[in-house]
Amino acid sequence: MTETTQETAVTETTQVTDGAVSETATAEQPVSKPSSIAEALGVETPAPEATPEIEYTDFSLPEGIAMDDGYITSLKDFGKESKLPQEALQKLVDLRVEGDKALLKSWDEAKTEAMKAEAQAWKEEVQKDPDVGGAKLPATVAGIDKLFAKVDPSGELKDAMMESGAMLRLPFIKFLSAISQQFADDSIDGTTTTTVAAEKKTYMGLEL
Repeated sequence: MTETTQETAVTETTQVTDGAVSETATAEQPVSKPSSIAEALGVETPAPEATPEIEYTDFSLPEGIAMDDGYITSLKDFGKESKLPQEALQKLVDLRVEGDKALLKSWDEAKTEAMKAEAQAWKEEVQKDPDVGGAKLPATVAGIDKLFAKVDPSGELKDAMMESGAMLRLPFIKFLSAISQQFADDSIDGTTTTTVAAEKKTYMGLEL
């Protein structure tokens, strides 16, 4: 006699020996189960098609903006692993660009403020100096202006020094003031110069 359940098949056997009937121990045998409805019904299912690897085109960047090749490669690898479309990665690139712009703007503003504070400290140092500052400052500046009018008629040298901040440094002002006193008159080697009024250059918005 054989009985079958969902889990196992139980088999009982009998044996006749010398006219006597004896029963052997029952044995349990595992029964295989179908893994799916299709298998249970005997229907063959086609193997799933392999998904083609995503290939990304170049990302759109604002004019004048470039990104490190290593970062772009890492971004594309991440996109392939996560199966992200081109549009999703482009959004990540856009966010990175905006973040970098904000960081650079913040850095530039902080740098500019630090330079302004430094220039203001230089100017105050000149104004407080007993030799060229204080009540003597107007005469010091006038003497330096005359010196440049003689040796730099185009004003290019003075403008460059002003824009670099050198014209606000006390050691440089003292140096120029000493030279200007050697040429207190309006001529050098018997020549005369004509001063041409020009727009004054400043450093960080400051001038003496």
